[in-house]
Amino acid sequence: MQKKSPLQRVRDEHGSKEELVESLLDVLEVPEDEDPLDFEERLSTAPNKKLLRLWDYHELVDEKFGSRGGLIDKITTARFPGGNPDYAAKLETMNLPRLVGLARDHDVL
Repeated sequence: MQKKSPLQRVRDEHGSKEELVESLLDVLEVPEDEDPLDFEERLSTAPNKKLLRLWDYHELVDEKFGSRGGLIDKITTARFPGGNPDYAAKLETMNLPRLVGLARDHDVL
């Protein structure tokens, strides 16, 4: 069977690109230095493949860790078994794809 294109996946899994963007707006945090309307515009013009990747990261984190905070706790514990609040605070500033990459680097995933 042939692999589905990003457009086919968006239509099958979310109905339309607009619905996927709305779902992402509910789960993603708007960067502090960006206007929420600009952020929404940026998401709505992003390629389907990127939007699907962001959605897949969100689902992975929810399934395995329960929340973004749970992922940050696991990464911090993997790197510093005794904990490190400064490192955890630094991780809070990172975006979800970068956190997932760090989790893979530290064998948390």
